[in-house]
Amino acid sequence: MMLKFYTILIFAAALISNLHGQDTITPINYAAVIQVDSIPKEVLFSTARKWFNEEFADYKSIVQFEDKEEGVITVKAIIYTKHYNEEYLYGQFACNVRCQISIYVKDGKYRYEFSNFIHDCIDNGQYKDLVKENSLGILTNEKSYTKNSRNAYQKLWNETILSVDANVQDLINSLKKAMSSPIKNW
Repeated sequence: MMLKFYTILIFAAALISNLHGQDTITPINYAAVIQVDSIPKEVLFSTARKWFNEEFADYKSIVQFEDKEEGVITVKAIIYTKHYNEEYLYGQFACNVRCQISIYVKDGKYRYEFSNFIHDCIDNGQYKDLVKENSLGILTNEKSYTKNSRNAYQKLWNETILSVDANVQDLINSLKKAMSSPIKNW
């Protein structure tokens, strides 16, 4: 009887712990469906492609998947870069945030999704051992950076999250503007 009680207790504790972790920490993601009445899928697709070209300069180097028939474009792009000096972290680094951006189009509507945000620092050859340590990795909705307790990392985390949010909001606004006044001659 006691063995059964302890087994149930351990199972319940594990389940609660697992559910709690899933509810609180998730990767950052921005997504929405936008209605654009009476604009055909083909026009929206061409407009989305043009928008990527304008926002990211070299579309061909960032495109991961493009299917005009399905109405899907997915790119992997750098949306934020910051250079840090020695006072901020160990060494001098340039750090990037990369993400995946997908646009799905149908007649009269489109869906955008910004996901898979990853912060990493670039090896400049001078501080090879510290590049991995200074990279934050996958960006989540956590309020504090838990992988390193140094204040510099918390400051880096906060600054990165705020800057990424501002950059993504700017990109979303730019996309909405472009998609609401699509290419006339496709």
